[in-house]
Amino acid sequence: MTNLAPLLALAALLLLTPWQSMATASADADPNATVVTLELADFLDEGRPLVVHMLMPTGDRPAAFALSPGFNAACHTVAFEQPPVVTAQRIDCGLRVTILPDPWVPRDGKPMDATVHVRTTVSQGRIEGRYEGKLGDREVRGTVSGQVGSAPETSRANGLLMLQMLELPLEGIDKPWQRRAVVELSLRDGQVTGGAAYTLGSPTYGEWSGYLEEPDLRLTQGRLRGRVTLNYHGGRQERKSVRLEIDALVIGDHVGGRYQAPEGTADPKTPRLITGQFTASKDDVRRPPFPMVLNLHDLLGDGGHTLRLHLASDARGKIQGFGFSPTFNRATHWLDDASLEIEDGHLRGRLRITAHTDSFQPGHPATWPLDVTIDVKLDGRHGVGAHHGTLAGRPARGIVDARMVDPHTPADPQPLAIKLEDGLIGGAAWQNRAFLTFTIKDGQVVPGRFFSNKDVWQGSLEGGTARFVGDRIEAELRARVEDGTVESGRYDIRIDGAMVGGVLGGQFEVKHESGRERTGQFVGSLGTRPPE
Repeated sequence: MTNLAPLLALAALLLLTPWQSMATASADADPNATVVTLELADFLDEGRPLVVHMLMPTGDRPAAFALSPGFNAACHTVAFEQPPVVTAQRIDCGLRVTILPDPWVPRDGKPMDATVHVRTTVSQGRIEGRYEGKLGDREVRGTVSGQVGSAPETSRANGLLMLQMLELPLEGIDKPWQRRAVVELSLRDGQVTGGAAYTLGSPTYGEWSGYLEEPDLRLTQGRLRGRVTLNYHGGRQERKSVRLEIDALVIGDHVGGRYQAPEGTADPKTPRLITGQFTASKDDVRRPPFPMVLNLHDLLGDGGHTLRLHLASDARGKIQGFGFSPTFNRATHWLDDASLEIEDGHLRGRLRITAHTDSFQPGHPATWPLDVTIDVKLDGRHGVGAHHGTLAGRPARGIVDARMVDPHTPADPQPLAIKLEDGLIGGAAWQNRAFLTFTIKDGQVVPGRFFSNKDVWQGSLEGGTARFVGDRIEAELRARVEDGTVESGRYDIRIDGAMVGGVLGGQFEVKHESGRERTGQFVGSLGTRPPE
């Protein structure tokens, strides 16, 4: 049973303002500190709980924030109505919560105030009890569940922080959903040593790409604080940069807080919200370098667009890969050959790539051969360096950043979405494009959809087999086209590829019942939303 007796010193705690509670209260990283998670069922609506994360150090102020899974992506402020009572047998506390909006919910964009009183019992670290209070003018009550445990030693943390940052102040990027991002940060002894920033959504299309430099962030006493510079490039502008000041709490494996941009940037000094996850790790630069994502910046097109490569190695150690240029075109670009190694904390080597055009770029060459040498200084799971070489025979150079990703551990069942570019027979290339969604369960394919994104033919997925071998996927699928602008009848589809960072790529072979065949490259992703 968790020993909470030292927490009786909390009786003299001072009341906190909401933002003090979320982002300025310090919490000593001591062995008697306690992490409490309270899930208030149906607090916001049926099936939409409020989850309160509390860090309770001995002899110091508690700190807390709240999340609302199923409601919105914001981090909500929490203040204590009265000093909480926390013992080994019960938790009794009164909370003032401000439910903050994200760019979508609530629709009016206004915060909601709530007060709630929680009474629970504690048994072997598990919490059960009830709550009652008010959300705006509405009375709320229900059950509480959760857990209590010792706080990890975060002042000397080693691991990975994954932050979701809303409404980044990016000039020229107008829509809120285009200005959210994942920011990854490598931690060593509590110091941020490097990081990466990337957009959410389709791997083949996005409004900007960027990289982080000059991280000056530290996680100490449960608090992440400092600044970092984001360099970014949009599809219609030169590269710009913005400096972000971050202030957040790490409570257990959850992160909540805010960031703001300094004067002289778009929307300066307006606090924006951060949520995230902390994963403890002992990874360092001696681990195998693959799978990984490499971003070759300042490369494609007149504006210097980024080429993002997903790299993995097969069972024989041969590096294979594919990539996209989300702000340039929607084509898939393929790695022809790679020779990379880690030496003295640097990732060095040579890449040969064939970049492709797409149907939205009339007049461009069909392919651009790229031969480039890279040198990236790694620290933790991230690194920044330089690339130089030739693109279609012309000199090319720029910044490169690297992000190591975890090998894929497939779930069962595992939903997938696949795109076969020019994969069918009988129509123009855009008519032959095919999308498939299915689930792998016990090695069998549970059919989803087989369709054209232009609705020029009707089809169905009948079944097949599929499996992951490490980071590689092998599948044999049976599909049928009933009518439309491509050849109708049965199609046997074989795919063989790699999974890197939630994105799939590789080779496909298609055989029509008439005996005609087609080969090419596929891309895909986890979930049921296919790449665009």
